[in-house]
Amino acid sequence: MIQRTLLTLLGAALLTPAVMADDNIAACEIILLQDIRGEANEGSMQVASYRSAVDFIASVYDEEDGHIKTVDDLAIRGLICVRDNVIPTLRDFPIVATGVPVSLSQNFESNTSGLMTIYFEDGEFQHQYSGPDLTQEEQAALTDALETYNLQPHDLVTTPKADISKADAQTVDAQTVDEEPDSKE
Repeated sequence: MIQRTLLTLLGAALLTPAVMADDNIAACEIILLQDIRGEANEGSMQVASYRSAVDFIASVYDEEDGHIKTVDDLAIRGLICVRDNVIPTLRDFPIVATGVPVSLSQNFESNTSGLMTIYFEDGEFQHQYSGPDLTQEEQAALTDALETYNLQPHDLVTTPKADISKADAQTVDAQTVDEEPDSKE
């Protein structure tokens, strides 16, 4: 009995990193930005905080209309997920179709791992990538994924170029048409 339990735990421990890196939403966090105002005449700054993405992702895939847009009255500005493969899949489309930029990386704390960000701008889904060169197969899969995304129906509205730059796409929700995001009840 003890041996079977130990073998089961050992097997689970060996499989966990692969699952977390590719499919487990526990390896994802949402990004929230909060304005912090200084004392009189000192201006303000934005502070990013990272929270579990479990509720946000669940709200995207549940059968109810809409999804969570705010947490603690702060708009969700991005989603980051640790994955071995940074190429988005069709399974990621419902999340990207919320207008929240999605960033995928093997290790966000390393400057040598890949970092792929998928976002909606100028009427289409686009990407920004930094890291090791993509293989021909990875580049083909990325091209296919973006072409497929752009053929899918969604409710995103094209935002004029002056309202958002590509540099902002990693931290700012590209669907800024709603001035005050609604929370899902």
